[in-house]
Amino acid sequence: SEQGVPCPTCPTAPPSITGAEETRNITVPAGELLTLECPAAAVPPPHIEWQWQGSLLQVGARAAGGGRAGAGAALLTGALWVCQEDARVRVLDGGRFLRLRALLRTDSSEFSCTASNALGSTSLRFHVDVHG
Repeated sequence: SEQGVPCPTCPTAPPSITGAEETRNITVPAGELLTLECPAAAVPPPHIEWQWQGSLLQVGARAAGGGRAGAGAALLTGALWVCQEDARVRVLDGGRFLRLRALLRTDSSEFSCTASNALGSTSLRFHVDVHG
């Protein structure tokens, strides 16, 4: 007897990231571009979140009176909000990449990405050292 049509969106594989068990150390000169990749795989594709300096990084324009948010970042309830207009920080490809432009020495920090779906989660850590 048939059990019905398979569920294409039902979770069948928890997230996995190659090398998730070790921290990736990256050294980059100030003023350069840095792209961090979170190569997570899962079925269905995982939700990916980035943390920077211990705070959840939320990227996007926040509505203010129905309008678009202005450029800049503010620390709100434990999340670091960075508006889309801030071209220095971008989350790309659904969270797979975190791009930082015109790096400053103060950007030296711990970064991490966490991939999750209904079956679990996994994280990848980066230690970024900006010099010069």
